[in-house]
Amino acid sequence: MSLSQMVKISPRAKRIYLQRFLLSKFVYFKEELELRDLCCLFENQLWLELKCQNDPEFLKKFGKSLEDLSIIMKEFNFKTGTTDRALDQFSKRLKENLETLILPKRNYLGAKTHCNGLFQLKDSQSPGKPKKSVPPTARIGKGYRDKGSAKDPAFDGSPSWQEVATHRGPIYHKGIKIEEISANEYIEVNSRDLLRSICPKGS
Repeated sequence: MSLSQMVKISPRAKRIYLQRFLLSKFVYFKEELELRDLCCLFENQLWLELKCQNDPEFLKKFGKSLEDLSIIMKEFNFKTGTTDRALDQFSKRLKENLETLILPKRNYLGAKTHCNGLFQLKDSQSPGKPKKSVPPTARIGKGYRDKGSAKDPAFDGSPSWQEVATHRGPIYHKGIKIEEISANEYIEVNSRDLLRSICPKGS
């Protein structure tokens, strides 16, 4: 599983107010910006755009401003890092084009107190496949009752009773024809193998 980070926004947050707070922080207090602020700005913008698609009243009130914000955000590439120059240009564009969304500076501290605990960065793991849903390792010689735990002929050359019962040609045991082994020897070897399979070492 790969480890990454994601923005977690509280369901108590008023999304448009949170976005206005973040924009105000970019304009008034760039020196206080954190990575979570930038991530939350982009994550919240996606939510607000979806809100515009589903809520005509919200679209009428905030649609134009949010569309302008989306255009500005797409013009800036923060993948290479949040340099001072990039932040200055971003802040300038916000101030010039989004005056209606940016909070008055006198209201910023109150918004900060209200919004700061409503979003955070959290470690996130890709889901992968739950261990319980992974099928058990398939084994050779799976029969009605052995549940796939049958012996591996690559390590144990003795033929199974099914093989003996259905085979029409010569049967080999450890490279030797069964007919070349005395009956007592064959019974002794297979009895020993049977006991090993029923009572494995350490049981």
